[in-house]
Amino acid sequence: MGKSKVIDKLISLNETEIHFHDLTNPKVVFDFIEIINEFQNLANKHLVLNFEGTKLSFPNVCAPISGIIETLTTQGFSFDFINLSKYLQKLSLRKPLKVTENKQVAKNALDKVWRFDSADEINFLINSFVDELSQVIVCEKGVLDGFEWSINEVLDNILQHSGNTYGYVMGQVHKRTKH
Repeated sequence: MGKSKVIDKLISLNETEIHFHDLTNPKVVFDFIEIINEFQNLANKHLVLNFEGTKLSFPNVCAPISGIIETLTTQGFSFDFINLSKYLQKLSLRKPLKVTENKQVAKNALDKVWRFDSADEINFLINSFVDELSQVIVCEKGVLDGFEWSINEVLDNILQHSGNTYGYVMGQVHKRTKH
């Protein structure tokens, strides 16, 4: 393995330090997996994850990366997180929040990575998301109902059809673009 590797300037590897340059592009997830695969058969599975300069993040990057990190820790990997902004710390990127252990935090459920393990936890998260969304943005009639139905369908499909007994989710509102 080479000493340094840069993949599309979104993520780079130097020895055992992975530097995330961008947490808004979903390609980062695939690049992270590619780098991790290089370490699968090595004795040293301790990696430093450097987030210096990373200011923005999107759920389609953070939730999978957080889930991958959690899974890898059960396979003998260990991680040091450096240069995490306050925002990235709040996301629970290091370890997704388990619903049953963090219900008090769910009043502000957006901008956090959540791990859900049951239909009851899915319902709790969806209710938390809808409550928070209704307070931070004005939606046309039916939008929140449609959101609630679609996110429930997606999360339930994870438990029903993925072969796993848990899943990850993160919600986020972009007020300026109304997304």
